[in-house]
Amino acid sequence: MDRTKEYINMCEKAVEIQKSREYFCDCDVVYYIGTDEEINTKIFTFPLAESWTDWKREEFIWLPQQDQLQDMLIEHWEEADCINKYVVLSDEFYQFVFEKESDYTLPFRTMEKLWLAFVMKEKYSKQWTGDNWEMV
Repeated sequence: MDRTKEYINMCEKAVEIQKSREYFCDCDVVYYIGTDEEINTKIFTFPLAESWTDWKREEFIWLPQQDQLQDMLIEHWEEADCINKYVVLSDEFYQFVFEKESDYTLPFRTMEKLWLAFVMKEKYSKQWTGDNWEMV
């Protein structure tokens, strides 16, 4: 699971993906951006500790895991059965990384970064510039 500053920044700026996760689910990984100075760690896995009942969604950045990013694209291939959807998705991802966009994808050193870039391109027609997601 990518927990680098770059991935956190990419996730934070992926507004469409952040908006899609109104509520967190079990095992979601999140980064705390709130102002409570008593909190030592910044990265948590849901559910949060029972003692922490006063949290607000806007105090966290959701860090989607690879399987969660893949699930965002599976809906595009409704006509195929479940196994074929994953075959199509894998083929499209392979082409994105190694053929169509190989110069663009080269700097992404983790699967989460690659899959996030793929999701943003396929669903929202956006590319990461190093600072933000921009329309292509």
